[in-house]
Amino acid sequence: MRADGRTVPDNPVGYKVTKPRDTTGIYDIEFTTPFPGVPGASVTQVFNSGQDAYGPNPTLGGDTKDNAVIIFLLAQKMRVKTGDGGGGWSNSDFSFIVIGPR
Repeated sequence: MRADGRTVPDNPVGYKVTKPRDTTGIYDIEFTTPFPGVPGASVTQVFNSGQDAYGPNPTLGGDTKDNAVIIFLLAQKMRVKTGDGGGGWSNSDFSFIVIGPR
């Protein structure tokens, strides 16, 4: 996920992401086919997406207070909140995985 709500890839299969209007750091992910129960999920904030940490301009990434958390998780959707190094809400890149029976 990109900070602006765009998905990678551009046309994901199995889920749809929306960024609620007038929110910062909030992303809704709806599963195209709901799971039969609450699935397992994790989310990780991604720092300096697309940059090589070992390249000519290395980066150390974000602060340990930067984070992405799952606010709620249901069989049909989940909501993610991302934050900045000061603990505030911030639009940020993140990745996620959701797994469960079909």
